[in-house]
Amino acid sequence: MSTAPPNSQGGLLKTLYGGSSDSEDESSSESDYTTDDDDEEEYSDSESSSVSELPDDEPAPPPPPMRPTNGKIRVHWTKSDDDTDISNFDEELGPPALEFPFQLDDFQKRAILRVSQGESVFVAAHTSAGKTAVAEYAIANAIKQGGRAIYTSPIKALSNQKYREFSEKFDSVGVITGDVSINPLANVVIMTTEILRTMLYRKDESLANIKTVIFDEVHFVNDPDRGVVWEECIILLPPEVPMVMLSATVLNYREFADWVGRTKQRTVYTDQQSGMEMRKLLNLVSKALILRYDEMKASEAPNNKQSGGKGKGKGKGKGKGKGKGVHRAPAPKMPLTGESKIRLETQKLQAMIKSLQADDKLPATVFVFSRARCERYAMGMPHLDLLSGSAERSKVHVFLKEAFSKLDESDRELPQIQAVTDLALRGIGVHHGGLLPIVKEAVEILFSNGHIKVLFATETFAMGVNMPARSVIFSSIRKHDGSKFRNLLPTEYTQMSGRAGRRGLDSVGNVYILAAEELPDLKSLTSTMTSKHTPLQSQFKLTFQMLLQMAKLTHWKAEDLMSRSYLENARAMQLPTAKRDLARLRRKQEGLPKLECVLGEEDMHHYTQLEMKSRHMASDLYSKLFNTDHKKVFCRGRLVMVYSLPDIKASSPAVILGASAPSMSISVVQTIDVLVALRRPVQDSSPAGDSGYTVRIKNLPVKSGLLLVTDHALPTGVDFSDSFGLAREIRRCEEEGQYDEPLELGKNLKQIQTEYFETLISVKDLTKEKMRSKCHRCHLRQEHFDLVVEEGQTEQDIEDLQFKIDDASLYLAPARERMLRVLVDLGDLDKNSMQITLKGRAASELVLGDELTLTELLLDNVFGDADVPSCVALVCCFACDSGVSQMSHEAAEALLPPETVKLLEKAMAMHDKVAQVLTKERVETDWTEFDRQLCLGIAPLAHAWAKGVPFADLMTAEPIQSKEDEEVYYSLWKPGDKPLQEGAVVRSIQRCDELFRRLGKAAGVMGSTEVVEKVEECRDAIRRDIVFALSLYLDQDGQRQPKPIDGSPDAEASGTTDVQ
Repeated sequence: MSTAPPNSQGGLLKTLYGGSSDSEDESSSESDYTTDDDDEEEYSDSESSSVSELPDDEPAPPPPPMRPTNGKIRVHWTKSDDDTDISNFDEELGPPALEFPFQLDDFQKRAILRVSQGESVFVAAHTSAGKTAVAEYAIANAIKQGGRAIYTSPIKALSNQKYREFSEKFDSVGVITGDVSINPLANVVIMTTEILRTMLYRKDESLANIKTVIFDEVHFVNDPDRGVVWEECIILLPPEVPMVMLSATVLNYREFADWVGRTKQRTVYTDQQSGMEMRKLLNLVSKALILRYDEMKASEAPNNKQSGGKGKGKGKGKGKGKGKGVHRAPAPKMPLTGESKIRLETQKLQAMIKSLQADDKLPATVFVFSRARCERYAMGMPHLDLLSGSAERSKVHVFLKEAFSKLDESDRELPQIQAVTDLALRGIGVHHGGLLPIVKEAVEILFSNGHIKVLFATETFAMGVNMPARSVIFSSIRKHDGSKFRNLLPTEYTQMSGRAGRRGLDSVGNVYILAAEELPDLKSLTSTMTSKHTPLQSQFKLTFQMLLQMAKLTHWKAEDLMSRSYLENARAMQLPTAKRDLARLRRKQEGLPKLECVLGEEDMHHYTQLEMKSRHMASDLYSKLFNTDHKKVFCRGRLVMVYSLPDIKASSPAVILGASAPSMSISVVQTIDVLVALRRPVQDSSPAGDSGYTVRIKNLPVKSGLLLVTDHALPTGVDFSDSFGLAREIRRCEEEGQYDEPLELGKNLKQIQTEYFETLISVKDLTKEKMRSKCHRCHLRQEHFDLVVEEGQTEQDIEDLQFKIDDASLYLAPARERMLRVLVDLGDLDKNSMQITLKGRAASELVLGDELTLTELLLDNVFGDADVPSCVALVCCFACDSGVSQMSHEAAEALLPPETVKLLEKAMAMHDKVAQVLTKERVETDWTEFDRQLCLGIAPLAHAWAKGVPFADLMTAEPIQSKEDEEVYYSLWKPGDKPLQEGAVVRSIQRCDELFRRLGKAAGVMGSTEVVEKVEECRDAIRRDIVFALSLYLDQDGQRQPKPIDGSPDAEASGTTDVQ
């Protein structure tokens, strides 16, 4: 393999540029294990099938739990590489699979060394720290071994960027996105995590001979909507495939890596040293910031000194301070309006940019937390020109002209393209989700090669690859997260500020925070910069699509995914020891002596139940009575029955020697001191008849040790220091039946609350019932009682552990049962066998959109009878991007023909039917999100697009007309409305096309050739013009793009970048 294959200089961009899978690890330490003395059959994996027995289209079964080795259970599956010695790195690595033109950092060396050994690694480091080098080496190492590698990215745009980047380093590169599949069997294939999940479910042939999988941006596990996909992929991957997980700095990276290792039954090596260096640096920065902050605050403070104290003022004011130079408080500042505030911020930003230009600190990225403000800032600097001269301006002009040359003339005249072009010719760029994909790519390419000097971007740009700047500016440290305004999280701040400083080119990176009106709160600022990062948290959730996919498989169940999810990590950690303890308890249960009672075993069990019920009732009763005026019943000499004694489970007669003081505090334990008269077991009694002994117990808890307060006390004159004498008195009272008479309710005790009065009566009734039992006077009562209690407690412990091990204890088990009932009600699963039906198989193909409603519509043949524009309008409602401004259903229907409206009404009826089933089965549902799955507001736009209306006309506020006929559409939005975002519209139509592709597969499963043909007609109608313009990172033949021209930033230099 060539480490740096030659690249041609043709095409569009030339214009601009010029392991080991063993379960046991020899390096595992003693602390990774816990002892186990059970037989191996407790961990037998005999029920697991081999991979060779699997159907061709089914993923490998989940790995069985590792058998105990040397009597020990593996409890820790991660190893920290932070302190691993790498002084002999070159010797240990051997001939490298890939050479780098710069000096590797220590954390890179450690990770690369583990990758070369076939191990899985988790690398957590801040942005621009150099994590990609580890990924590149893993790819090269897989190819060196004659295998292939998969690189996953969180978004499609990032996949295209990585395709271009890797094409410059490796000979055989492929990419798979929703609408593009280039060289899917290449040595390295880039795809989104969702696509990998789909391929894993169906065991796609593209997964053959995979030697490593790289997960980029693993911290996306925290994403509430998409985080579950990362967990699914990690669980479904064959355990023998090593993983390289790249993440931003997170708090609990070792815990997450430990989960991965336990799930795959192999060690995962971790390293976050670079993140710790970043934290030390930010702490130093925050200390310097406090000093600078105090200086700036002081400069803002009004001058409190008197000026001209001895002068004679000549002013004409009539105040008493006339001429004395007395300071007058400044007039309070009027709050700025929205427009005034933006103008002020724009002016200060422009001044800051000019200052950075003068100090040679460009290029810069300005992070703005609003798409509209991104554009307002950029457009508000019409006279700012940052390009070096006409030569550079000419390069930018030629590149943009060629980049947009394949678009229709009307698309090239789009206001967005014109505005971005004008900005780029002055060295300014804008980047946010509302831009057209081709426009965003053009801006990215210009910025990455230094021709955009200042880029106004939303925070999603921090996810981009290899696009650092010399400086980063935050327009604010507050953002709206969809529900409220809040300060930036430390993880967000680090991710964005990490873009400051180009590795190998800048010794430091510069980070600035704009304070247009007033300084931000120092406490909030330092907290944002230096607080601990957000931990990784499982977002695992059950979906109907997941249940349908599992129902199609033979060796997988939904419970397998659930039990192995990060959500169940704590449970999974306890499972090995729980299984060990369960085996021990079963052996203990088998070894317990059998109860042999001449009076009848049933009688003893019934007597034990009465005793345990009495204890439960007495617990609250006596602790309540103890803290009232009636505490005198716990006087010295009172006869009581007690339990909770060492090694004895039965209750025993005792006498109170003293009691603690009453207290109303819940934290104070109420106790008594007692002397207990106990009987020796029959086999231990002496021939002389000495069958008893006494025990003095101090501080016996009233709540958990006092069974019964009798109505009797020892006579006065008893010597409480004489234990033998007290024992004789206790035996006498017991023989006389005094311990069988509960406390009577005298007049002075009837003032207690009614519920306690009733409890006292119940205790008395239970005591009488116990007295009637033949077991009460039996000399074997204590031994038999202890045996019955031991049997019961052991049985309960076994049941508790069995439940913990059983799938019924899974957190999502109740939700799973309810969701399965929904699938049965809708006919996707067979009621009796719970096997997937033909309808269910069709629904399983709809991995995008509302699979339940869409399957109902397919079954009702609504697509076969409708025209193409109506079908497009309907399907686009299930694929609408959240960024598209929504009009009301009524307004949408007014812009559509009657046949389309009927189709939408049928879809709403089906959607309501599904909602009724969800309600009936009590499935927890986010109804706002459920309603958003069917967005009728986009239907007129999609209908017009399918009729051939140009994209430019879709964006206008003027009436639009179809190319195919004389039909005139009303404008899709009126002047004054929130304008449509071109990028969101494009994403909606692209998702619509992908959903049509899935619908075609579902229709094929159902054998509906008519619908399959209709689907292709619909796709042909919408796949056109700028909406489906080929990515600038790919050429028409899907070949890689050339390298940058001379003079663009050279990323091959060595060195590290810090932030200042």
